[in-house]
Amino acid sequence: MAAAGPMSSDDHPAAQPGVEDVIARYREAVDFYRRALLLDPANPALHNNLGGSILGAQGSMDEAVACFERAVELKPDYTEAHYNLANVRRAQGRFDLAASHYERVITRVPGFAPAHYDLGNVFADLGKLDEAAACYERAIAIQPDYADAHTNLIVTRMDQGRLDEALACCTRALAANPDSADAHMCKAHILLLSGDFANGWPEYECRWRVNEAKPHGLTKPIWDGGPLDGRTILLHCEQGLGDSIQFIRYARLVKDTGARVLLSCPASLEGLFANVAGVDEIYREGGLLPEHDVHAPLLSLPGLFRTSLDTIPAVVPYLSPDHSRVKVWRDRLAGCTGLRIGVAWRGNRKYENDRNRSLTADQFAAMLDMPELAVVNLQKDATPAELETLRRIPGVFFNGAPLEQGLHDAGALMANLDLVVAVDTSLCHLAGALGVPVCTLIPFAPDWRWLLHRDDSPWYPTMRLYRQPSSGDWKSVLDRVRAGIPRMDSRS
Repeated sequence: MAAAGPMSSDDHPAAQPGVEDVIARYREAVDFYRRALLLDPANPALHNNLGGSILGAQGSMDEAVACFERAVELKPDYTEAHYNLANVRRAQGRFDLAASHYERVITRVPGFAPAHYDLGNVFADLGKLDEAAACYERAIAIQPDYADAHTNLIVTRMDQGRLDEALACCTRALAANPDSADAHMCKAHILLLSGDFANGWPEYECRWRVNEAKPHGLTKPIWDGGPLDGRTILLHCEQGLGDSIQFIRYARLVKDTGARVLLSCPASLEGLFANVAGVDEIYREGGLLPEHDVHAPLLSLPGLFRTSLDTIPAVVPYLSPDHSRVKVWRDRLAGCTGLRIGVAWRGNRKYENDRNRSLTADQFAAMLDMPELAVVNLQKDATPAELETLRRIPGVFFNGAPLEQGLHDAGALMANLDLVVAVDTSLCHLAGALGVPVCTLIPFAPDWRWLLHRDDSPWYPTMRLYRQPSSGDWKSVLDRVRAGIPRMDSRS
């Protein structure tokens, strides 16, 4: 949910220069406006334009804010400067200030759709979803083909759990912009989340239009799902590590069509996928790819096999860790008594939705403070403060030794555990693919793969889902997990 860029009173169209050329031009503009302000220091437009140029040249938000604030001090009804201030304040996380400046813009120019849209983004940042939706609706009323406002309205309705309304918003968005890849993608997520795989998988193929790129830039034809009869197919990973772990199960089905199956995957998955059924050879992503006749992204395979809820290939385990590493971890955990529970409380901070799916180490520690547990840390990037929190758990056994071989090593460690409890990350997929019992903690607005209104997963027979009953309510989720742990039988 991005905001528009800075507004300048002398914006003008230009050629398509490179990034370095653009930065150089902004630097020239900074010099120009600074010299001009020496001659005319009370000119609000010069201060506003200097702020925009500083952002473009060096990205210094504090300096830009000072310029925009000086502009509105000199001219309190200066719409452009208020809009620029709002955008920068939102980027700084000062949502209250951003909202006040967007509201000033709307008061002055009520028909300026981007200000309504951006104010909606601020409300979404604050978790005020009703207010956000109202702003997007106003932006669309002003500008019916406002594609980003349509998309964010759909996402907001999904976050509220109002899927029927979200699907209706998709229909409206596609009526205004039939080729909107974002709207098609939202529709695909809604259909898949609802379990309508027959319509969801074809719609999901629009993801390549969202990214505006061919799958991995490959030029050979994408497999159409027909018999391969000795031809070579290159399967390749996409999106996150969890996605690859979830859908590598289809390699065996591809092999059954008579193909020679090659796999391109990230280095972090090479060891884990080394013995996966159906794969003849593995190649590292980013390296020289082998000759092949057709290719297929892993997440296109469910659609190619016309997967329904009843035909999901859910036999586990379909991954196996390295036996030598399993022994290493067995020896390390030799003195570990009680129910061995591996934990991970947050995902990857680089993803925008991480704040919705992640918890704190303190929240997990409170749930695991039980004498019959041996708590094992799976959070590979745990901070010193988080590890100190774990150390306060009476039964903690392992709280920070590095997982030397990444996910492959995590799998070997999991093979020695009785249970994994984690938020929605690749570790949940790994545990499920290994057939390890796993409790996955699901936010109120779930990812499409977890479906709706069920506490099991048709993708992973050993997985149990614990869903938030309302947005942000992790306490009741953790209480339910804690209540269920003593009833779980140890493998020993």
